[in-house]
Amino acid sequence: MPKAKDGYDSGQLDRITLTLFRQLLALSVTPALMVVVAAPEIIVIVLGSTWIDSGIYIQWLSIYLLMTFIVMPLMQTLFVLEKQRQRLIYHIVLSSGRALGLVAGGLMGDSILAVALASSIGAVVTFATIIIVLGYSGVSAVRSLSVVFVELAKALPFVLVLLFAKLWSADDLTVMLAFIVVGVLFAVVRFKQIIGVQPA
Repeated sequence: MPKAKDGYDSGQLDRITLTLFRQLLALSVTPALMVVVAAPEIIVIVLGSTWIDSGIYIQWLSIYLLMTFIVMPLMQTLFVLEKQRQRLIYHIVLSSGRALGLVAGGLMGDSILAVALASSIGAVVTFATIIIVLGYSGVSAVRSLSVVFVELAKALPFVLVLLFAKLWSADDLTVMLAFIVVGVLFAVVRFKQIIGVQPA
């Protein structure tokens, strides 16, 4: 919040917000996508095969949690810009959309569908909110989306290695070991990049 206020006062809110956005993406996109790929196998190894549905829930929830991890720090700029009304609208739309997804899945008697709908709606609403908040801060939608695509491209090699391990071997332990190895590689390769992001 203090940095956002200082950035607003100095006319550099767009640079500060975009830098924060990049850092949050760099820190979270790859791990979240790795969880999407490997969650069921990890859950089976850790908790047993009867818990496999939990792994599927985690797959669906991961993208929504990724969006939430990114949006919450960015939302602080709305206080600086005195746009608390927009923040309230976001929470109303988000809660309503997720509730609708849960109800729809519940009426169909499918708990996985309920989680999938609620998480997907939450992710879409939150992603749209991220782009809008960045726009309020002076960052164009084109620039915001370009940053997203760059981070997705950087995540792709890690995710592909893990996906290959999953497709190559049906063994849950192999997938879990691949997840650990790829996670360590990500930490080593990306650590300096994450810490060293500079204002654009």
